[in-house]
Amino acid sequence: MYAMKRSVLFLGPAMLGAILCWSSMGLGFYRRMNANRCEADGWCNGAANNGFVCFGAASVFCAIPDDTALPKSSVLYAHVHGYDGSTDGSVYAYACATYKNSDGGGCGAGASTSYAGVGNYQLDIPSMTYWQGLYASDFGFVLVDVVGTGNSTVRGIWVSN
Repeated sequence: MYAMKRSVLFLGPAMLGAILCWSSMGLGFYRRMNANRCEADGWCNGAANNGFVCFGAASVFCAIPDDTALPKSSVLYAHVHGYDGSTDGSVYAYACATYKNSDGGGCGAGASTSYAGVGNYQLDIPSMTYWQGLYASDFGFVLVDVVGTGNSTVRGIWVSN
């Protein structure tokens, strides 16, 4: 009887500790990146406090770090933040990859702002297909297409697992 009480006293705190450690693992890892490290085609410029400011239609390409701390293949959520200043177009965001062993690449399904809406946005990219599975060793990036005539920005990207 004494041995059973002793084991319960020992196992109780050990089990609680294991549960707490296991539940904290669900928080995952995240990385926030300023868009100043992105590249653009179109009429855009990188401003330190605004990320990328685009004057009309442009495409902004933001490389995604792929390391042991947060491999792109483990990313479950990707969000793009900025400002949509166009009343005649949208901002679109996609998770994409450039193939490592051949020319080309691809993008998964994207997210977009409303066509006529103006204001701050957070686009939640719905598909990480080109960062996982067969594409895990390819080079990942986020593509942000700015369509329309207003001044729009890409401020940054937040990814997590």
